[in-house]
Amino acid sequence: MRTNIKVVVLTPSFSKLSPEPLQLLQKHHINVVRKKNPEPRNESKVAELIGDASGAIVTAADRISSIVFEKCTNLKIIVIHGVGFDQMDMAGAEQNGIKVCLCPGNHESVADLTWSLIHASARTIGHAIDDVKKGIWMPQGYGGYEVCDKTLGIIGYGRIGKAVARRSIGYRCQVLVYDPFIEKVTPENDLNLKKVDQLEEIYEKADIISLHMPATKESYQLLNREAFRQMKDGVLIINTARGDLIAEDALLEALESRKVHAAGLDVIVDEPPQPNDNKLLNHPRVIVTPHMAAHTIEANFKTGMVAANAIVDALVH
Repeated sequence: MRTNIKVVVLTPSFSKLSPEPLQLLQKHHINVVRKKNPEPRNESKVAELIGDASGAIVTAADRISSIVFEKCTNLKIIVIHGVGFDQMDMAGAEQNGIKVCLCPGNHESVADLTWSLIHASARTIGHAIDDVKKGIWMPQGYGGYEVCDKTLGIIGYGRIGKAVARRSIGYRCQVLVYDPFIEKVTPENDLNLKKVDQLEEIYEKADIISLHMPATKESYQLLNREAFRQMKDGVLIINTARGDLIAEDALLEALESRKVHAAGLDVIVDEPPQPNDNKLLNHPRVIVTPHMAAHTIEANFKTGMVAANAIVDALVH
């Protein structure tokens, strides 16, 4: 068995809440080197940090393309600790004989937080909590909407989108699904589900719109001024996918005009934000959480074990 295998870990979340993934790598005598990456979009910095490692466990934000492939000549496998490939040159990795592995397993956790944001946005809970902390107590002053019997529009119907849809059964929601990469959807149990071929149908009919698709050139600022113009008045916007899916200036305008009742965002365009410069953070009908949807003990174990096993399979077996 090789004992000089070096793997660089650039994501702080790997094996953070569950020790088993790291223990698996150590069991196979893999030298795990954790490094902080303050500049994930700086590919030269990413290449410097990976260096002579045979494997790397990275975040979806780490830019990996020609510079990494040219400088990291020992690299055999890159594991993205999650399911996004926003900054990964997949074709370049294949050309250089580097295996790329995603780590599914966080879908239930993301779906949980999605529904938490739906509830919190429907009732403007964030604003109410802030008021209580300021000593303001006015239980009749917030209003909001019930979630039951509403139309839920899900954009992106992969593992996460399906998990979000399953949770809607108890709320008697009509679920509209848009995903150009699937031909049909199969209803589960009592799920009231319909696939639509045009986004406009979701915009026109949904009371709640939840985003669950990757950030690509095609999906960049998918929710823009024209999209908001087509939506129902008082719609809820939920984003636990990628910040680039929403044009934030257009969302702010829609909030001010009351086209959008509230927004629940686990992701924004610039992360981490500067609180004084980001109007979304300070809007009373916006709840922003710090990209935490996948950060549960269960999801950390599942994704970590996928990552560790992929490394072992590629570099040991």
